[in-house]
Formats: sequence, C-alpha cells, structure tokens
Amino acid sequence: MTMTIMKSITMMILSAESLNQMRIFLEFYNDHEKTGIISNIPNQISELMYELWLDEGIQYCYKRRSEIQLISSCQYFLDRIIEISEPGYIPEHQDILRSRVQTTGVAEIKFSINKLEFNFFDVGGQRSQRLKWLRLFGMVDSVIFLVSRNTSLLNASIILFLNKIDVFHEKLKISPLRKTFPEYSGRRGSQDGLQFITMKFHSAFGRADDELYVHYTCATDTENAKVVFSCVKDTIEKHMLRAVGLF
Repeated sequence: MTMTIMKSITMMILSAESLNQMRIFLEFYNDHEKTGIISNIPNQISELMYELWLDEGIQYCYKRRSEIQLISSCQYFLDRIIEISEPGYIPEHQDILRSRVQTTGVAEIKFSINKLEFNFFDVGGQRSQRLKWLRLFGMVDSVIFLVSRNTSLLNASIILFLNKIDVFHEKLKISPLRKTFPEYSGRRGSQDGLQFITMKFHSAFGRADDELYVHYTCATDTENAKVVFSCVKDTIEKHMLRAVGLF
C-alpha cells in the first residue's frame, strides 16, 4: 500500500535534490509492479521514500490533497515507512484498521454479541457492483450508510454513518464547507459543519426522522466504534419490536 501511495504523488512538485531519488524509487516500483506483489521493501528504498515524503514540495502538495486522489491513511503509513519495512515487522491493530482493500461483490460476516445473532453484509459501493445487492433486500431490517437508496428498501430504517470525521476536521482547515455548499452560514468549526450535513440528509430523507439514525464515526477509533455499534444494536432491536407491534 505504501508503494502505491508514493507512486500516486509522483505528480507532485519536487525539489531539485529529490528528482534523482524519485527516479530510483520509480525504477524499483515499476520493476515490482509487474508481479502485483511487493513482499518487502529494502532499507535503501524505505529510507529514500521517507526522505521524499519529507520533501517540501511533496508536503506543500499534500496540503492540497483534496485536489488529487489519495487514501486518507497516506500520512499514517508514510510517517512510519521505515519501521513498517523492517524485516519481521508485525502489523499493529492500527495498521490493519487503516489499510484499505476494495470491496467487490457481497461479503457476509456472522457474529454473536450478548447472545444476539447478527448477519453483516459488506457490499461494493461502485455502481457496477450494485446489482449484486438485490438478492439481499428482502431480508433487510436496517441499512448502514446508504446515500442513494433503492425503492426495495423503503421499509428499512436507515443508519447513516458519517465516517472519517477525523479527516473531515482536517479538511475543513484548508477547504471551508461554504466552498461546496454556498448556502452554509455556520461557523468554520467542524461541529457546525457536521450539524449542517446531518440536516441535509434529514431534508432529503423524505420519511419520519425517527427512521433515520445518524452517527459520527471514526473507524480507526475502536472505542468510538464500540459505542456506535451498541447504538446500532439498539436500533435494530427497536425496529424488530416495532415490526411485531411491541413498540
């Protein structure tokens, strides 16, 4: 992943002394990209990547990352590239939480919490993947984070995760919300921004507000995830009780 991140920022402005380092890095990357697997990164390359990451030109362009496509964990991995590249390095929990693998198709995960059985379906969000969801819609009680709703889900409560609020906080420092939403009149702070975005979803929902549940989440914050999941569990139980006339 760190190799792909660094490849993504080759378009950025480099200082003169970094150009030769970038050439060495690109030669290494291109040689190994053909196999699709980079099992280890030599110390020379990891140190070179770290030096490039600290380059003033790259840091300047990184501040404008909203203009290019970079994964949100870019800084996390490049800050730690030398440590991660050490032979025998064992990934930590945060490494796993911050890694990204594109979801395709439908993946089902079954688990039990407090004697309550859950079937969790992770689905690919790309437009080409959406037809694969249809077979699941008949047994849906609640939907987690679905902005573009299908008519087959009209009876399901919607649990909206406004995820990566840590990234949202950082972006507001360099890109005011009013730039995207001219009608926004709140303060520049992230709390007002979150309330505005929540209001936009409620306005577009078109059903009773008590069927839309909004949570602000940071997937890499495990304590936050525990609290949010507890709220989701309560929401699903409430929906089930309502379905049988007990709520």
